[in-house]
Amino acid sequence: MMSKSKRVGVISYNSVIRDARILKEADSIASNGFDVHIFGLADNNTPSDYEKVRKSGAKITLLEKPEGIQRYDKLVSNSLKIVKRIIQAITYLVYVFLSYLIISNVDAKIIIFGTMISFPILFKKRRAIRNIVTKSVNTLSNKIHSYIKSLTFGYREKVLKKYRQQSLVEAASNFEFDIIHCHDMMTLDVGVEIKKVKVLILSGMLMKYMRMLLKQAMLRNNSIKRFFNKTKSMWIVSSQLMIVLLIFIKKIIQNCQKLT
Repeated sequence: MMSKSKRVGVISYNSVIRDARILKEADSIASNGFDVHIFGLADNNTPSDYEKVRKSGAKITLLEKPEGIQRYDKLVSNSLKIVKRIIQAITYLVYVFLSYLIISNVDAKIIIFGTMISFPILFKKRRAIRNIVTKSVNTLSNKIHSYIKSLTFGYREKVLKKYRQQSLVEAASNFEFDIIHCHDMMTLDVGVEIKKVKVLILSGMLMKYMRMLLKQAMLRNNSIKRFFNKTKSMWIVSSQLMIVLLIFIKKIIQNCQKLT
């Protein structure tokens, strides 16, 4: 028996209660005499009466999404619906205007003669023609809408990530943990920011994060991007090679930042 239980803080970037991997590990650590406290992030499916203390003694604290972000999400979602309709309307108007310009530059006799010949065919194929026009208009409007959405939610994700990381830091800093276990790469900054603790990171998660950096941060060449998009996994043969790769990636990212 230990005279004083070691305090272990577990940091996760998900809602924890449905993550058997985290719960089983926490139960195993707690059953061996450690004082375990899990910190995670509540999502829209998290029940208000979730189990805060497990049978093993492991405690769970889930941080709520800030009200400002919730209002922002609702406002953006409603605004994007309106924007999409406006884009579709503008696209249709542009389509009609271009059609008018084409027709206005064609002789009237040609238009009348062409209409007389093509009307029976157009009437018979009206649904197919309508589908083609609708599809072309929707494709253009959807691309514009997706671009606006990516910009809007991209900013939102940056703000939310910073807020959530800071919330996890503040929540975990209220306890004097002996060890902080970072369960994913998103929480590594949290573990590092909490002072005077040991930081544990799984090498498998490190490799996943390295691959993400290679794809998102340093790769500028399209052919290399296509190669890594098709790559299913990466292998490391030694810890020394892992360190070399980390240094290599860091230098490339720094060079990319200088270019931008």
